[in-house]
Amino acid sequence: MDAATKLKLYAHIQHVARHFSAWKGGIESLVAYINYDLGADAIEPAQLENFLRRAENQRELEAHYETALWQGPNKQFRLVCLAITDDPQIAKRRLEHFPADKRRQCAFCYIDEGQFVDLGLELFPELDLRREIVPGRYLHNCCRRPWAQLRLLAERADAEPDKESLL
Repeated sequence: MDAATKLKLYAHIQHVARHFSAWKGGIESLVAYINYDLGADAIEPAQLENFLRRAENQRELEAHYETALWQGPNKQFRLVCLAITDDPQIAKRRLEHFPADKRRQCAFCYIDEGQFVDLGLELFPELDLRREIVPGRYLHNCCRRPWAQLRLLAERADAEPDKESLL
C-alpha cells in the first residue's frame, strides 16, 4: 500500500472515529463504515481489515490522528476519538459527570466492558498526581492521556486569572 493511500485511510478512520466518538463492534462493521466514508475510493474489505489489524497502524492513529483503535479480549474492536475540547467549562462539566455504571464503563469514552472488568483486562482505576486511586473512575489505557488533559484544562480554569498587563 502506497503512502498516499495510507494517509487517506488514516484521515477517513479519524473521521469515522470523530463521527461516532466511541464505537465497539465487529471488524466487518468497521470496515463497512470506513469504506462507506471513502466513497468511490473504497478498497477491498480484506485489505482494509488487514490494515486495521496491524499494530503499527494502530500506534500511528493514536500518536498522530487522535484516534485509538484496538481489539478487546472478546475479539470486538474499539474505535475511540481522543480529541478533547478546548473550552474549560465543557471540560468541567465532563469531569463532573459519571458514567451510568462506574465500574464497567470507561469515564472518558463510556464504552461498557461488561464481564471483562472482573478479569482486570480492559479498565484501570484513574490515578491522581500523587498516584492514589480516584474512586469511581475507570479508564482504558488509551483514554488516560486525554482524560488527564481534560483535568488540567478544568484546573487551569479554576485558577486565579493572571494580572492584567500594564502595557
